[in-house]
Amino acid sequence: MITITQEEFLKFSGINLASELLSLDDDSNKAGRTIKLWTNRVYDAMRASTRSIPKDEQLSDFQIESIKDAICEYGMYYLKNGDLYRQSGFDEDKGKLADATDIERIRFPAICVDYLRRAGLIKRGIGRSVVFSQTLDNYYR
Repeated sequence: MITITQEEFLKFSGINLASELLSLDDDSNKAGRTIKLWTNRVYDAMRASTRSIPKDEQLSDFQIESIKDAICEYGMYYLKNGDLYRQSGFDEDKGKLADATDIERIRFPAICVDYLRRAGLIKRGIGRSVVFSQTLDNYYR
């Protein structure tokens, strides 16, 4: 399984994980656990595309870099928005539960999917695709 190091994330984002993450019981391993979570989320997205993931030794350099970039992008998204996989859906601003489909849609960032698609690690879908427009909020193609 391809993953990143703290140094690679620092180089990609300029964010030092050791100081950014909240302190837990096991401070010495907080960055390692978080990176492992991000890596698992990226691999879960690849597995969900119904395409088998090649073994590490079969991946090209471009695919390895794409996986690392997707993990780093997911990490930045995670730090900015929190863990959307574990959100209850309660919207504090509106004082009500958010729609579960809305949370599902924003759970995994589109830029990570783009990195993985360009590398051939996620199968392109033939179903509905969301098209963003300047005149309409969003509509289906």
